[in-house]
Amino acid sequence: MMNMGDDAADSRKGETPTVPSPTKRSTAVAETKRTHKKRKLSKGRLKKLWRKSSEGSGISSRAEFTELLELQNDWATNQADTNHPMMAVPGPSVFASKRFQNASSQWQVTEGSDHRDLIVNLLFGCDGDDGFSFRCGDKYVNVPTLPSWASVVNKGGVNGLAVIEVEVTGGIAECDSPCPLFPSQRIATSGPERSGWRSLVPLADNGDEGGVGLQKKVIGAACKAKLFQGNKQPRNTSDVLMLIPPQQSAREARPDTRDDFNLIDAMKNLLLRPEQLKSEGYPIASSVECVHSDRAKEQIRSMNQSKPTAALDLVRALALKDEDVTIGGEKIIPADDDEAKLEHYVETFEMPDGPESRVYALDCEMVETRVGKELARVSLIMHDTEEKYSTILDELVRPRRSVVDYLTEFSGVTRDALQNVKNRIEDIQLRLLSVIAKEDIIIGHSLENDLRALRLVHSNVIDTSVVFRGDHGRKFGLRHLTNVLCQRKIQAGGNGHCPVEDAEAAMVLAIRRARRGPSFGIRDNIRVGIVTAFQKQESSGRGCDSFAVLNARPCVCIGPAEWIKRHAQSAGSHHILNCESALDSMAMAVPSWLARTSSKRAGLLWAHLVCDASPKKVDEEVARLDELVEALAERVPSDTPILIVYQRSFKLAQSLTQQRKAALNPKSSAGWTSSQENTWRRLLEDSRQCEAVWIGTQPLAARAEVNRPTFKHA
Repeated sequence: MMNMGDDAADSRKGETPTVPSPTKRSTAVAETKRTHKKRKLSKGRLKKLWRKSSEGSGISSRAEFTELLELQNDWATNQADTNHPMMAVPGPSVFASKRFQNASSQWQVTEGSDHRDLIVNLLFGCDGDDGFSFRCGDKYVNVPTLPSWASVVNKGGVNGLAVIEVEVTGGIAECDSPCPLFPSQRIATSGPERSGWRSLVPLADNGDEGGVGLQKKVIGAACKAKLFQGNKQPRNTSDVLMLIPPQQSAREARPDTRDDFNLIDAMKNLLLRPEQLKSEGYPIASSVECVHSDRAKEQIRSMNQSKPTAALDLVRALALKDEDVTIGGEKIIPADDDEAKLEHYVETFEMPDGPESRVYALDCEMVETRVGKELARVSLIMHDTEEKYSTILDELVRPRRSVVDYLTEFSGVTRDALQNVKNRIEDIQLRLLSVIAKEDIIIGHSLENDLRALRLVHSNVIDTSVVFRGDHGRKFGLRHLTNVLCQRKIQAGGNGHCPVEDAEAAMVLAIRRARRGPSFGIRDNIRVGIVTAFQKQESSGRGCDSFAVLNARPCVCIGPAEWIKRHAQSAGSHHILNCESALDSMAMAVPSWLARTSSKRAGLLWAHLVCDASPKKVDEEVARLDELVEALAERVPSDTPILIVYQRSFKLAQSLTQQRKAALNPKSSAGWTSSQENTWRRLLEDSRQCEAVWIGTQPLAARAEVNRPTFKHA
């Protein structure tokens, strides 16, 4: 029987063995070389980036850090040695110039605003952009440079941030002694009960190596933070850390020094527009032309400084009908009494033979009568040259109705001062009509109130409360404007306002605005919330690679209902969780939100936890905070820096500050003792002196030399 295998062997005897062609062989070799070279280059690039991330300031470029993560992920997939140094990438961390070494002398002295600047820098800073600013709504926000004592390692790797505020209440009797809840006390405590903080002590101090090459969460910066300045009003951690000051303009307001500069023309640019007159509540005459008595006008033009005997008759001859006058678009409603029949609105008129437009400033003081406020004093000054003026009118006016409140603290008017006054409102109206022409300019602060009290219609007005209005519609007081812009104090006496002084202040403000332009103004002190800015920031189109721009994960706020209402509710769409106390189960949601994977993990978490340091609660609160800190150390990824700030006694200091202010009021009958003063000062200082701890990843280069990684097998 024939063997089939022999037949196959015989059939192959005449065949030539298959050999790869030289071309194919060279192609395969070239591909192998390219793959090997690419792998070698990748490995070399990985080593370079990994070394860079482990030394000095690390990697500040987000593109480089992303490249490192990708290379490390590819390399680690086929790496058998799980303890190899490159199995973990050092994350972003904040370090102080005084490296923490578990000693009170190593606590860095800082300001509260320093930590806000660090938060803003981590969230909004771009690589190589010192002093960069970005737009948030209608505000520009500065990204400040880092505080001189701080350095950020691996800034390009920031992929999350957690800020935890701990407000300590109770235990006030022991204010002079250290607070047992503060980190300095927890770290200094010996024994196993400090386990919550022990894992955060740098390796060189706690003696636990934790495995060669494995990264570790540590305290990068332990700070004694002076939260606020001054000795008048305490501030809490949220007000200091969560609010970013608006961008300050570097442009200075300089006067126009051109030879052809015309002050009157420049002031005309500041006049209120018709729609502004209406919205601000100025008295406005209807468009129907009012026929005035020519004889009455002639009598007013020829008036001298003596008062006419028939003032009321002249005013009646010039009076506007009630239905022809509107305030805020609504017709005026006269008072329902006999005195109302003697009160009339009048309007300034043209004086063809008079000089060119003149500039006046006007201010009035009022008293409270049974139907509302009535005129009690009026002052009119006229601009001469530069910022000099002449006083045209400064008269007391006797109200027709009985006075129920002289408002002396504001008006400076007293019962005795009005006792023998003969002037009535119609006398003042005639004096003003004889001086002020329709084309003249009147300056004042909230001038609508003065013109309504005078029952005078005039459309060429400059209102400094409108001219210097803040960005958000806020009106500043005349005293504040003068103090900030002119470095001059007005209304400082205890005898009420001086209308001549107020009129002069308004005139000076208007003159300087006309000369210096819009740059002469007050900076709006309304701040931007960090949470709001974080959610609203969009790419600036200039290659900005900040974490806030690239982040797509949620923002989470956790705290008491009162805190949420004030600091979190208005910030926009994000997760809000109520937690009235650190002992609530919701407090442990802090590490849970930070430890979640994928898009469920919080991009920014801001928590405000309240702890009771009273003797009955302190041990329980200590245990809970230790548990929280331990969970943060174990569960939060290395790409998320953590800031924990402790403050004590704020609410008591705030309450006592309000009591002190009321007691020191000259009109108050309540006393204020030296003992209360000492208690208040102690509480104020306690609320000022805080502790702030930055937790991050210990850079490998900072460890002992024996722990420095080698790349022999990399």
